[in-house]
Amino acid sequence: MALARMKVLIYIPILIAVLSGCSEPATENQKYQVSVDYEYDMSRINRPSNRLSKNTLYLFFEQIFEQDTIDIYLNTKKTSERKIITTEDMLALADVFEFKNIEAIHSIKIRMNSGPILSINTENNEKNIWRVGFWSDTLRALPLRSPPIYD
Repeated sequence: MALARMKVLIYIPILIAVLSGCSEPATENQKYQVSVDYEYDMSRINRPSNRLSKNTLYLFFEQIFEQDTIDIYLNTKKTSERKIITTEDMLALADVFEFKNIEAIHSIKIRMNSGPILSINTENNEKNIWRVGFWSDTLRALPLRSPPIYD
């Protein structure tokens, strides 16, 4: 009887270790969904700010990124080399990208870990602040009326 209990106590940590490895962040070539919402994110409090230029496109990469490789394309041209981002737990912010001259930007394409491309149509240039996050199995972009505040 004692031997059986001891075996159970040994197998429980092994089982926990195996199961915790099943919920890893997105990896290279992993499939995920993409979603773009063109309605403003109403879950955020609007705090008007004069600190951000209306002529600049802002991409706030928030949660949940963990050593994820990000490629950003403006008008089908790659903007820079690949960048690896990780969400800062205390702020829920991974990185911020700024692109000047928004009038020249008609589309934004974002790829994470060589997966599917998330495409944002920015032809009217009305929405220049975007929130990008990875929740569950979906890379999602939502426009914001005002810049996010991180406490």
